Amino acid sequence: MQTSSDKPLSWSISPKKGLILEVFVLLSGLTLLTVRKFLTKEPVVQAVNALSVEAIFVKPADSYTVSRVYTGEVAAGRISELGFEQGGKLVEITVDRGNVVNKGQPLAQLDTSRLEVQRSQRIAQRDRALAQLAELQNGSRQEDIAAA
Repeated sequence: MQTSSDKPLSWSISPKKGLILEVFVLLSGLTLLTVRKFLTKEPVVQAVNALSVEAIFVKPADSYTVSRVYTGEVAAGRISELGFEQGGKLVEITVDRGNVVNKGQPLAQLDTSRLEVQRSQRIAQRDRALAQLAELQNGSRQEDIAAA
């Protein structure tokens, strides 16, 4: 290169300044490489224990059912009072609340032990009355006539 005064240009740098310049350029390059390495994210590989899974095939459905649970109290739309011909102890209830019942179906049973005792007494009274009737129809026995 020539200048207007036609003197050649020369670059002269002292060895000390050249060394400083070389060290500066070297450090700048290393800094750029280090920053570039930290800025580019490399995937981190970690050892993972794989779990075994079972695959199922899903089929489309035409409909589905939804279950729901509600809290509250259910009140009967109709209440029926039960009446028995005779009072007594209730020994069995044959239906539960909410069951549908049919006409003539027994709903409950009373204790019949007292009625069975009364039935036995009535049978004994009948047998005694039949025996008295037979005696009257047959007439007096020979033993009764002899004792009189």
